[in-house]
Amino acid sequence: MQLTLGFSDSRQAEIKRLKTRAILNLEPAGGPFPVIVVGQGLYYESPVTHVLLCEYLASHGFLVAASPLKGTHSQLSNLSVPDLETQVRDMELTLAQAAALPFADRKKMAVIGYDLGGMSGLILTMRNPAVSAFLSLDSGILHPHSSGLPGNHPSYDERRFTQPWMHVIQSRFIQPEKDSTLKRKRFGDSYLAGVPVSNHGAFTLYAALGIENPVPGFWEEPEPNLQETYESICRLALTFFDGYLRGNPKAIHTLRTLASISAPDTGEIRLEFSPGSPQTIASEGELIDLVINQGYAAASPRIEAQLASSSGQEIFSEKSLTWLGYHFLYWWGRPGEAIDVFALTVRLFPNSPDAYSGYARAFLANDQTEEARQALGKCLELDPGNEYAEKMLAQLNPTSEAKPE
Repeated sequence: MQLTLGFSDSRQAEIKRLKTRAILNLEPAGGPFPVIVVGQGLYYESPVTHVLLCEYLASHGFLVAASPLKGTHSQLSNLSVPDLETQVRDMELTLAQAAALPFADRKKMAVIGYDLGGMSGLILTMRNPAVSAFLSLDSGILHPHSSGLPGNHPSYDERRFTQPWMHVIQSRFIQPEKDSTLKRKRFGDSYLAGVPVSNHGAFTLYAALGIENPVPGFWEEPEPNLQETYESICRLALTFFDGYLRGNPKAIHTLRTLASISAPDTGEIRLEFSPGSPQTIASEGELIDLVINQGYAAASPRIEAQLASSSGQEIFSEKSLTWLGYHFLYWWGRPGEAIDVFALTVRLFPNSPDAYSGYARAFLANDQTEEARQALGKCLELDPGNEYAEKMLAQLNPTSEAKPE
């Protein structure tokens, strides 16, 4: 519909005569090919919006998959946590189905997200460590968005955003003086590409086809050189995925060279590079699995090394450690390791009465009464009136027998 509004009849006729090199039902090449899933944006919901970018990447040996954007309870999707989660799940399903194809390389997967799809793509990337690279297109994830998304989504966790990232956005929205996701991102190389346009649709098929007329809600007056700009975006995307999904060092060198020579006010895309620390550290989930599978004693050196190099960044959540401790204590028959886990919990969260309560339970299960008393005392100090701590201390410290009258 946007195309019919944005082009003259003669231009529409020209577009309809255009052909791509894609052939329906052609026998697939052998592969395996890296997999990329694309998240759509509000008002540009159809996968056709990015067909040229997808075809371009596919022609260079990537398996690209997309699904339409739909709301949670209706066709209409809005800027809300439920609708964001719905798109994340649709993208996760699409990625899983594409990765299951016999010619897919399921060890090399990436995400592209445009607009709302960029917010969903970030959430997907944060919660799926199998994603190796993330490209976002004009999405409100660099600085806080007025909707609160994606930061108010339950799965938003910047500690888990460790993959290489390229964020392509209108230059006018880059605010170097403000805090940003890019500045906070510690691990994984990141690129910020400022595009000298003032039109959200410049990142879509409509720019590539040379839209002519303003379309309310989609386009202002068309800007010059949009086709060249869009082609540059596509080339950047290909170079990024060649470098960080295929592991091509020449592509990475090209990106860093472009970043070193990019200059403002040239009318071209300006690329900035932020080197991330090598992702030699494990995620919270990987460390917890290490504890479960190899035991706390074996995992301890890795945990201590990671804590020493974390520069104060939270590696474990209190909730995760507490849950692990109780599993060792009550479900897995490993009470000795429960003490180790709760010792780490109180060390990392020294003001948590719940952590000391769990620590006391672990000591009691291991018949370490004096240590349990100390943990219960600390629990009461942090939470006066704590019923469990009062009850257990009363049992551990019975009053002397009543004196005869």
